[in-house]
Amino acid sequence: MTASFEPTISTAGSSTSGLITLHIPATPAHTSIARSAVAATLVQVGATVDDVEDLRLAISEACALLLEHAAESELIEITLDCQGADIYLSLTTKTTNPAPELTASLSWTVLTTLLTSVESVVVRNDELTSLTLALKHRVQIPR
Repeated sequence: MTASFEPTISTAGSSTSGLITLHIPATPAHTSIARSAVAATLVQVGATVDDVEDLRLAISEACALLLEHAAESELIEITLDCQGADIYLSLTTKTTNPAPELTASLSWTVLTTLLTSVESVVVRNDELTSLTLALKHRVQIPR
């Protein structure tokens, strides 16, 4: 039996600030939805083309990291919070690995190079472990 997931998006706030939550299946095919949602939001905020492209790449790399560890048939929850020029992204999935190694990967290196800050949070549970990447980037907003 295979699980079927539909991507979902919910929003709260105005067009230039607020919280967006996106749930996508933890598959490579759905990463493009995350990239598009982040890019569209940054365009609404008025970020520069360079910032939009940096964050599109960051979402790709963050999803790649999570996909390496995601349990079968899980979702990736992506939360995007725009607070002025500060963009906060959180990506979370469930894994069967109680101690996933993230910092030795090329994706981690790309993330730490592109973004203001990158943190990983692992919360161990009985069956599945919650794995979260917390990302922050300060964008240039032309006046």
